[in-house]
Amino acid sequence: MAAFFPAMTRSQRAETRGWKRPPSSTLPMTSRSRSSTSASSGLVLPPGRELIILAGRLKGKSVVFLKQLSIWVASRAFKINGVPLIRVNQSYVIATCTEIDISRVNVEKFDDKYFAKQVGKKK
Repeated sequence: MAAFFPAMTRSQRAETRGWKRPPSSTLPMTSRSRSSTSASSGLVLPPGRELIILAGRLKGKSVVFLKQLSIWVASRAFKINGVPLIRVNQSYVIATCTEIDISRVNVEKFDDKYFAKQVGKKK
């Protein structure tokens, strides 16, 4: 039965195509389990490394890496290049080989709570 006839049933038409679905017992079992590894931050920088910002309103500005929180904290002298104390995702920066001495800078007070939005009273 190589030709299609309107009087054929659906199963007869399937036989003419030459392909049959294998029974489910012969299909290989696939595993869908995922590994339970946590995401790592990848690159570990020493404090004082100079970074170049790649995206956003500060694109092209150079900043100094201060501390690693959930994302990186960086800053530069605001009067010099207009970059405030900011948090930057590491995928949006390039690390240069220039290091600046920041041993006299106290970065202990900068944590995730410092950068959290302040909730005001509702009127």
